[in-house]
Amino acid sequence: MKAKPWIPWICFVVVYILNFWVASRLPGFPVEEALGSVIILGVFFFGIAYVLSRRETPVQEPKALQQNEPYILSGTFVLVSVALIFGNDIIGFLVPDSVSNSLAAKEVVTLVRKVLVFVIVPFLVYKYLFGFSLRDFGLITVAKKIFSGRNVFIFICMALLFTLLQWFGGRAAEPIRSGEFSGVELMVGMPLAFIWLFIEVGLVEEFFFRALLQDRISVLTNSTSWGIVLASLLFGLAHAPGMYFREAGTIEGLGENPSVIATISYCIAVQATAGLPFAMIWSKTRNLWLLMAIHAAADLLSNYPSLMSAFNNF
Repeated sequence: MKAKPWIPWICFVVVYILNFWVASRLPGFPVEEALGSVIILGVFFFGIAYVLSRRETPVQEPKALQQNEPYILSGTFVLVSVALIFGNDIIGFLVPDSVSNSLAAKEVVTLVRKVLVFVIVPFLVYKYLFGFSLRDFGLITVAKKIFSGRNVFIFICMALLFTLLQWFGGRAAEPIRSGEFSGVELMVGMPLAFIWLFIEVGLVEEFFFRALLQDRISVLTNSTSWGIVLASLLFGLAHAPGMYFREAGTIEGLGENPSVIATISYCIAVQATAGLPFAMIWSKTRNLWLLMAIHAAADLLSNYPSLMSAFNNF
């Protein structure tokens, strides 16, 4: 029996409000920033994504639920969470100092780690246990479906929205707004940064949280709404172990020595709504290439200065 589509959303709102209330009581919690994220990303951008993609037909239907898949899916999520906690420490132990002291080399190593943990390992698990192929994750499909006029229009609209958001509201984009980069640097560096982000955030996050988690949860629950809701909450939850065990809260504004509950609430309140526009577009199109391109465009202005700083003397 298919779940009523409004039930997951009521659950999401209740869970989000409760976690937001807990997080808002923490010292240094960015209330205005979190509320802005909810309104802009969770409501406005999500609504635009729905309007743009509501008439789209998925490029391919998801594969049927496999035997014991819920256990494998849960284990894969735990594996990724553990990698987020200890990944940097393991890399620091294995990588020579000559590499770890280079910002460019550290970016490359981090990219390789992300692709390995978020993409290659989950894909191999599903390939050898359940016979999944790249096509089942939306990575291989007919080119004319990927680059249809409608999909190109969705990309242009969403990329423009995210670019405007970063330009007018993103603190990380301040070096670009203030003119610290020349026209030549922007003309050469922006396309290269886009390609980098197409893999680092586009492939990595969209493959794991959309093509894997959201897709398989939707199949498991027989509900695209549950897929969107649970994958979004898990996206926030995935950040909690790393922040708690690596004491990242002192950087993020979580405060010193936060409790487990406070850490979880903070991550859900700050992160859970960020992926909703992408989740909506995936549910309607199952076009991973489209999502990868939109995500790269969304993060381009905010990540360009740090990438230029890392690779400037490479």
